[in-house]
Amino acid sequence: MISPYVLPSDLINSPVGMDWTSFPVPGATNEQQLAGQWDMCFRATSAADAFVDQTLRATIYTQNESAPNRRVSTDPNGVARFVCDEWPVRTVVSGQWTNTASFPRQWQTIQLWKFDIDGYTVMNGSYDDAANGPNTILIAPGIVTGMYGRRGLLLQLQYISGWANAGITTMVDVADTEIAVDDVTGYTLATVDVPIIGRIPDGASTEVVAVTGTTPSGLSASGAGTLTLATGAAFAHAAPTDAVPACLITTMPANVTRAIVWLALADAMVRGAMAVTVPDLPGSEQHGASKDDLEMMGFEALLPYKRVTS
Repeated sequence: MISPYVLPSDLINSPVGMDWTSFPVPGATNEQQLAGQWDMCFRATSAADAFVDQTLRATIYTQNESAPNRRVSTDPNGVARFVCDEWPVRTVVSGQWTNTASFPRQWQTIQLWKFDIDGYTVMNGSYDDAANGPNTILIAPGIVTGMYGRRGLLLQLQYISGWANAGITTMVDVADTEIAVDDVTGYTLATVDVPIIGRIPDGASTEVVAVTGTTPSGLSASGAGTLTLATGAAFAHAAPTDAVPACLITTMPANVTRAIVWLALADAMVRGAMAVTVPDLPGSEQHGASKDDLEMMGFEALLPYKRVTS
């Protein structure tokens, strides 16, 4: 199972004033507490994706568009602009085209060198932590033309979008350079020359690591695998407990993580949990600590990440 955007350990380490030992019921066993917190992390993650109307974690997304139309336009120089459903777009995995009127479909492959990202944001291998990034793929001249008329060309593009996020599935020792994870998607862009910079949030053992490769490798790889680090881990990180990871390795913006913790807190308060203390954050609007206030704070923080195309 692919990990949510926050883990029970993130909830426990967050300075929010919640007594997590009271969840799901007072006197619950450690196993019951962990299971309840794990479910809550998934619900908060789903709520975040539903609110922003896209998947925030790195995914391989397949999109079909008939062209030319308002989503696929052509510049005077012949370069086509393919507006993507999901953003930020990281790279193109594959592309093909066919005549819209052809049944069965006779797909023609488009070479990857004929694609580019308009406003690529992975600079020096580090994902931008802000709520910005490209949502348009450029296609070389000669593919999208008026040959078949309006909407006469059917394009199918696969691309990676979102922020790489994975749960660590085995114990990590100091100086380890291989980390087993539940999802390599997005980290597959990493190379020795241009590593992907990720964080391992783990309380006092939090660290930043440089991922230089994955197994399995290749842009189309996804699911469980291994990440290779440029240098060994600075700290040890615990193995999962009852199949629940203790740590993530993630490029997810900190604002997203914070918002999901607030949504998880709101979820916990549905069953009448004790009130929580929400610290006043510099530059933020002051709210109380009710369920509705926590949800509002979470959704406000997620507003910049909403899907802006339709």
